[in-house]
Amino acid sequence: MRVKEFVFNRLTGRLGDWIGRADLVRIGQYLCRLGRLDVPDEIASNGEGLVQEVLVAQASGVTTVVDCGANTGEWSAALLSRFRRQRDVSTLCLYCFEPSNSTFQQLTANLACHAGSGVSIFPVRQALSERNGTATLYVVHEGAGRNSLVLNADEHQTSEVVQVTTLTEFARHHNLERIDLLKIDAEGHDFEVLSGARGLIELGVIDVIQFEYNQRWIYAGHFLQEVFQLLADTDYAIGKVTPRGIQWSEGYDWRLESFVQGNWLACVPRLVSTFREAPRWLHGEHR
Repeated sequence: MRVKEFVFNRLTGRLGDWIGRADLVRIGQYLCRLGRLDVPDEIASNGEGLVQEVLVAQASGVTTVVDCGANTGEWSAALLSRFRRQRDVSTLCLYCFEPSNSTFQQLTANLACHAGSGVSIFPVRQALSERNGTATLYVVHEGAGRNSLVLNADEHQTSEVVQVTTLTEFARHHNLERIDLLKIDAEGHDFEVLSGARGLIELGVIDVIQFEYNQRWIYAGHFLQEVFQLLADTDYAIGKVTPRGIQWSEGYDWRLESFVQGNWLACVPRLVSTFREAPRWLHGEHR
């Protein structure tokens, strides 16, 4: 305690003045992110690749994947390449949702080179949400990864009306009895996508759900807590995706609310052990 008081007094006193309050905060934020295993948003290094590895390793028979917020297809292309190296790619069934007209055209063009390999790829020009109908997509620019159904006046320049549907309705209409992986990158609209998949989640027919969590959840008016509440009556395990594996959570804790860019995972119990477990930082747990 005395050490903490000593450091606190020095950093809040003249030493802190000398360092500068802004720099002191930046240093603190940097150290905090290191402890939480928060890293830049790159598929190859942020842990998303590890999730894809597990999916491919566990693949048996037809593997159905839903890429919600496919954008121009970077995540799907990485999955296709990984699947092709280790499995019969003709057993992969991939649904790519992208509502923006211009971005959808880029997506279909980028995925076209994979079409001849026998894989079943279905680009869908819709957004997943908690309802069926239409919605306003706010656009930064064509092909931008920050285009969203959640308005941020500081970023978005134009808008377009797009079609939206729920995953539960889409699965019913297309006879999808099981989904091996649902990946959600909806730029703040992620909770609505999860809500629209509630019927499938309750049935336990989605094995793994990966969803993005970041500062855009603030503009959407949502908290990570709501995901824990949504899944409270299910058997899904919840954890954060990191480069070292999954930081599994025993339950919700308000300290998890950082609004820092990252991905979270929910999966059925039988698959928990297939994911590498990352060190935890809450409650002094070390693994």
